[in-house]
Amino acid sequence: MQNQLKRSGTAKAVATFRIACLISALMIVFSHSAYAAEPSKALELIPGGMTFGAKLTYPEVMISELAEDPECPARLSGLAVGDGIVSVNGVKITGPAQLAETINSAGNNAVTVEYERNGTRNTVRVVPRLTNGEWRIGITVKNSSAGIGTVTFISENGEFGGLGHGICCKESGKLAPLADGHVCGVEIKGIKKGCAGTPGEIRGAFNAERNGTISANTSAGVFGLYAEAPAGTLYGKTPVASPSELHLGSATIISTLGNDGPKEYRVEITSVFEPRAQTEKGFAIKITDPELIERTGGIVQGMSGSPVLQDGKLVGAVTHVMVNDPTCGYGIFVTTMLDSMPELLRP
Repeated sequence: MQNQLKRSGTAKAVATFRIACLISALMIVFSHSAYAAEPSKALELIPGGMTFGAKLTYPEVMISELAEDPECPARLSGLAVGDGIVSVNGVKITGPAQLAETINSAGNNAVTVEYERNGTRNTVRVVPRLTNGEWRIGITVKNSSAGIGTVTFISENGEFGGLGHGICCKESGKLAPLADGHVCGVEIKGIKKGCAGTPGEIRGAFNAERNGTISANTSAGVFGLYAEAPAGTLYGKTPVASPSELHLGSATIISTLGNDGPKEYRVEITSVFEPRAQTEKGFAIKITDPELIERTGGIVQGMSGSPVLQDGKLVGAVTHVMVNDPTCGYGIFVTTMLDSMPELLRP
């Protein structure tokens, strides 16, 4: 009898425990469901559309050209275009002039060159040769890049993203390394119209004044911080669309084609691609606005980053032109740009 009572008591305890667990689980589910049901505030950004100048300084001096002579000392040593010169004979290289002076002072004695290639550092010995009265190793170098693009979005605090693709070294085709960078204004001098087989371009001159800093140069765009948010935007804070919201049909882009500031132009979204990878080509567009076609022939260099809007939302940015038809091109999802934006800059 006592054993039966013990078993009965144990059964009641287990049942009570199970009921308590079930109630607890239901409370957790209810709590989570109630939280998930609360509407989250949509991200809002200010569409850009203004032209900007981007100037990047490299961490090292980069080889941009080798002498064509097959006896070029640098070529014979294995140095190549795109290599970053870190030091010569243990002396850290800070600029092209200092590099030339350091090599010239060595005369015809071999110098030890430390260089970086694809993230790996190596050293080679190179014997300079006398060229036009100075000792040289047969290289042309640079330590900076600059380009013109369009701002895609700005936050109310001045963080911005632009271009929709990175600034690349034309010699290597790779992203330009960034040690320091700044933003400046651009005075547009004219536009070279695009035609089939020949892309056009916005021609402009940089202003000397620095308007902000560049913190990252990525395959999805250039990102930084304005000291003061630029004036002339056509819209205030605008909801950001997810890739699934983009659809075929009419849309607009905002671009600056003259010193009269940003203007809005009509386009068509002709294809939307599956956003499986973080790429610069999320959708295809066709320029349909007669005024834009008249002024530029279609998409031209310098329009990269022009914000794309559809149904009152910011959906992406113009990135590429189709060479055989400048009225057609590609765009990147704005969410892809935001995913590449440095954490400290994200709105």
